[in-house]
Amino acid sequence: MKSIFIDLNRQGKCRVLRRFLLSFLSAAFMIITVLRVQGYTAEKTGAELVIYAAGGIKPALDEIIRAYKKRSSAVINTTYGSGGGVLTKILLAKRGDIFISPENRFMLSALHNDVVCSDTLRTLACLLPAIGVKKGNPKDIRNLEGLARKDIKIAVCRKESTLLGPYAYELFTKSKNREAIEANISVVASDPNNLLNILCLGAVDAVITWHIYGMLPGSPIDIIDLKPEQLPGICSMEAAVVKYSRSPEAASAFLAFMASKEAGAILKRFGYMTEQEAADRLMK
Repeated sequence: MKSIFIDLNRQGKCRVLRRFLLSFLSAAFMIITVLRVQGYTAEKTGAELVIYAAGGIKPALDEIIRAYKKRSSAVINTTYGSGGGVLTKILLAKRGDIFISPENRFMLSALHNDVVCSDTLRTLACLLPAIGVKKGNPKDIRNLEGLARKDIKIAVCRKESTLLGPYAYELFTKSKNREAIEANISVVASDPNNLLNILCLGAVDAVITWHIYGMLPGSPIDIIDLKPEQLPGICSMEAAVVKYSRSPEAASAFLAFMASKEAGAILKRFGYMTEQEAADRLMK
């Protein structure tokens, strides 16, 4: 009887030990699984992104990035410049995660050169051409016809560098004083930012620019809106994930945020329009 009792006692202890080992191994497996999942998530959300963008969107994009960082640990670096300039940098460096184009033609070039993923393409906002003057409008230019005055000097952008170039000349055809206006063109700028600098330095009295330049915080210029029938067209600002991206999922996540209502509200605060708002302006 004694030996039987000892055997039974030993068997009971073995069962308890097996249960303990099974519980321990199960708990260890769960802990390892959780750590792996957390490590994967951190790797994804902590990705480093490089955004190549048009210089005009810098104030709005900087604020959008600050808003995004409140929900993501992604490290976001930006490179600003002209649409063609930043696209060239992407092509030469063979790197980057997101391309933000100020005009559709630069995005079409990016698609043609197989730089971006076409299925990620998004229209973020729209811009309208307008007349820009120094703050306070010292020459009291009221409308398109005011550009025909003999005391007015005008700057426009090169036709081949930005849509503003051909838009300016198309706009002038809508005036009965077209020849007088074109005779007042004294400077042809390389891009919209250069155009703004020329105006602020006092080299000219008016420029044909995008309406948003007068709505930026602390802007040194005022904007004179054109009549709907005078508008030569609109400009679409677009974005897409770059094919060279090392973190395409993280890039897509940021791009989705840029198309969200929260980011849209930021863009609107900086003067950008939705496609529908721009279309409505043209149809008025």
